[in-house]
Amino acid sequence: MCAMQRNNVPNQQANEMPQPPLRPQYRFRTAWWLGVPVIVIVFLWFIGGLDVAFSFLDIASVFGVALTDRYVLLACLGIVLITITLIAKALTKKND
Repeated sequence: MCAMQRNNVPNQQANEMPQPPLRPQYRFRTAWWLGVPVIVIVFLWFIGGLDVAFSFLDIASVFGVALTDRYVLLACLGIVLITITLIAKALTKKND
């Protein structure tokens, strides 16, 4: 048997019409609608029960920072920007 005979496509497959792609089926995600709020509530309850050993102001007073209010705002801005960056990184698709 030669190579051309092995690679021939039968006439039945060549004449078939391609089927249109199927529409995605949307399902109600119970875990997202019930699980995520429960996890957030439990996390907030857990955080509410913690006692803080020190604060940013305590650290600033140890180092002798004069304008503690500005450094607190700067630290809060940094935390917000890092959070936004992590959320954006998690939500974007990888193009590999």
